[in-house]
Amino acid sequence: MIQAEVLSALPIGEQAEVSGISPKCRGQQRRRFMDLGIIPGSIISAVMKSASGNLIGYRVMGTTIGIRKEQAGQIFIKRKKEKNEAPQSLC
Repeated sequence: MIQAEVLSALPIGEQAEVSGISPKCRGQQRRRFMDLGIIPGSIISAVMKSASGNLIGYRVMGTTIGIRKEQAGQIFIKRKKEKNEAPQSLC
């Protein structure tokens, strides 16, 4: 099962696939994301968090970049459940 969410919700140590950038993100900021490799289909992982917690280090295309939480909230990701996880009961 695939779950859609924003990059700012990705826990440290986990990775996901970028599914898109919010239409609200325009101009230079959108271009910067794309120049850094944050494009649909790319794999991104959360690797570190600043002491304040506002800046998070993400690894994408072999490079670690810092993105603020509010900016990461404009990047959509898809996380896949681990194959060995037990299915949840509907009861």
